[in-house]
Amino acid sequence: MKAITIPVNMQIQGQQRIFVLSEMEEILKEAKLIALGECGCRKRLKKCDKPLDVCITLDKSAEEEVTKGNSKKVSLIEALEALKRSHESGLVHIAYVIEGKKTPDLICSCCSCCCQSMSALIRFGIPNAVTTSRYIANDDHKHA
Repeated sequence: MKAITIPVNMQIQGQQRIFVLSEMEEILKEAKLIALGECGCRKRLKKCDKPLDVCITLDKSAEEEVTKGNSKKVSLIEALEALKRSHESGLVHIAYVIEGKKTPDLICSCCSCCCQSMSALIRFGIPNAVTTSRYIANDDHKHA
């Protein structure tokens, strides 16, 4: 991971966003370069058997990850297939979007057992760990 130095009295704003599959498809279609790599969280923690090869980087970040040997260039179809696999496995698409940018550089497919952001949200009730989504969950199952 690349280290970034932030001078004193300077602030960088960013948000993690949860995206649904259709939103992810639109973001991928706009990308000039797409790379696919393994999920560092699941690879490191090994707490579940969800797919590893579903971490997507776009454009400049994709180029950097391919150069480092962490990811491989993929086609739009291959990236969409990875998203579909992660979606079918119950993973949640989360991306970190830097203020002033429309689209993310990195798209994670997260699980609550390995992902720090998802864990903070679910286990510890820290809602600002994952800040925005266009959708609100609704449980319409009747509990006995």
